Amino acid sequence: MKCIEDEIPFELPEGWEWTRLGCITDVIQYGFSNSAESTGDYRFLRITDIQNGCVNWDTVPFTCTDEPEKYLLHKDDIVFARTGATVGKSFLITDLPYASVYASYLIRIRLINGISANYIYHFFNSYCYWEQVTDKAVGVGQPNCNGTALRELFIPLPSQAEQNRIVPVADNLLKILNTITSEQESLSELIQTTKSKILDLAIRGKLVPQDPNDEPASVLLECIQAEKEELIKQGKIKRDKKESVIFKGDDNSYYEKINGEVFCIDEEIPYDIPDTWTWMRLENCCVKEIRRGKSPKYKENSNVLVFAQKCNTKYNGIDVSLAQYLDETALKRYTSSLFSFFASSNTSRQFSNSSSNIPLYCSFVIPIFSIITFTSVYIIIAYFYINSLYFSKKEFQPATILSADWNSSIIRVRVRLRSRLVD
Repeated sequence: MKCIEDEIPFELPEGWEWTRLGCITDVIQYGFSNSAESTGDYRFLRITDIQNGCVNWDTVPFTCTDEPEKYLLHKDDIVFARTGATVGKSFLITDLPYASVYASYLIRIRLINGISANYIYHFFNSYCYWEQVTDKAVGVGQPNCNGTALRELFIPLPSQAEQNRIVPVADNLLKILNTITSEQESLSELIQTTKSKILDLAIRGKLVPQDPNDEPASVLLECIQAEKEELIKQGKIKRDKKESVIFKGDDNSYYEKINGEVFCIDEEIPYDIPDTWTWMRLENCCVKEIRRGKSPKYKENSNVLVFAQKCNTKYNGIDVSLAQYLDETALKRYTSSLFSFFASSNTSRQFSNSSSNIPLYCSFVIPIFSIITFTSVYIIIAYFYINSLYFSKKEFQPATILSADWNSSIIRVRVRLRSRLVD
């Protein structure tokens, strides 16, 4: 006899008792190893046949066994995944359209009379259960939970009458929760679809009326070219010997001129745009070439943050509180284009996750703020006359990327002189 006060998960109502799973089961039995076949005497239930708490028995394969009574499943049996990514996941047998046995990666329990299988199954989906199973699961690469560990699980046990009262109430509440979850998913999908449609209309020139008094995008391109020439003159950037110029020919086809050669690019153009708009390559919108960050050396605290993928909250912009600190002795590894200083809302950088192409527009009003980017993040710095928020809304979505090479990806440009906030 030993004191188990420290092991008891929580206090129970009066009339309830703690018991171990092994005390309320007739048998805890492992399945058997055999091959799944297209024909056979019995259906052969495997871990992979249990999806989202359901089994499509018509798709469960067959097998044969010389010990059917030992492995036959009965109504109200509960099976557990004992290994792999789904270790601990359980399934209650509520109906058996076919005579069925179960595979070796499953453990079956059969409860004694007077114990509600539905009540125990609800327990097997509770936090109390998962906390115990997680604690008992062993193995690093392939965690597993054996029959001995299951026998030792603490079960909060009420009277049979209260078990029978609890089950329908829990079922109804879970049904309501499932309905809410389903509607929430549908709403989220609708919101995302609507957002994509709005942005799609925006970049096609169909969201707002076209103003005939607007200067054409060709004027904006001239401003960008003048800015580029000034930066070249100051030695801040080098002249691009293969600079791209996209134009529409007299035959209404799109052409691109690179290093004196002209190519028809009609097949690359995603859709028609207003007459006052034009197409250009992303690299021609950037002050410098598109760069990736570097693998940093971290420190517990410093004056420099490392912007990484985890700082992207996807729907709510970025969260620099998730960033780690850079060891400032490593700053010499970073060129000025990789080391960004944010001091006002006029300073902006476009960051993008290199694996998922999720755009992140950063415009801070934080005095003395320094940040560098992790290797999985690209840095894109737009020219003075280009509104970074405009192309951050859509340009890097996978549906509009035409090439794996970001520098060669086409983007839309329209006149919006020095407007840093989206209207």
